[in-house]
Amino acid sequence: MAAIQLPPAEYLRQCFDYDPDTGILTWRHRPIEHFADERAYRIFDTRYTGTRAGDLLKRPRRLGFYIRVSVDRRRYLAHRIIWKLVYGVDPSALIDHRDVDGTNNRISNLRDATYSQNSANMKARAAFKGAKWDPRRQKWDAKICHNGMHFYLGSFSTGQEAHDAYCAKAAELHGEFARFK
Repeated sequence: MAAIQLPPAEYLRQCFDYDPDTGILTWRHRPIEHFADERAYRIFDTRYTGTRAGDLLKRPRRLGFYIRVSVDRRRYLAHRIIWKLVYGVDPSALIDHRDVDGTNNRISNLRDATYSQNSANMKARAAFKGAKWDPRRQKWDAKICHNGMHFYLGSFSTGQEAHDAYCAKAAELHGEFARFK
């Protein structure tokens, strides 16, 4: 699924102020040309200028939150807007939050990523990431996925051993995007 193309960077710079130390977007006093009529311009200016932009968007399956911003009746993820404000171009695929906190939009926490890299940086949903108990064999299996390819890393007596095998392979395959917990 392709991401929605963002408005031009200059247009976004007329809409927002961005603080890279806090990761917060605030609405600027926007030009009247951005609005359909003077009434809409005055309403926006009175309600929003100087306020924090966006609202919380809950992600599915207990994955946390993102901040979503509406610009001219279109919704965008705040971290994508921030990327374009800072670098002047749309992100190539996804923006990965290094600390896995979708609301932490400091530019130092954001990085351009592929789908595979973004998936590698996901939090574990179990006690031992990459390890799964096989009740039939009474063993722990270690598995990892990289660029759509699945790798079976072996069968182990303990979850920790399976997790350790996963961690070693994750460091090799995912590099800086590898997350072990």
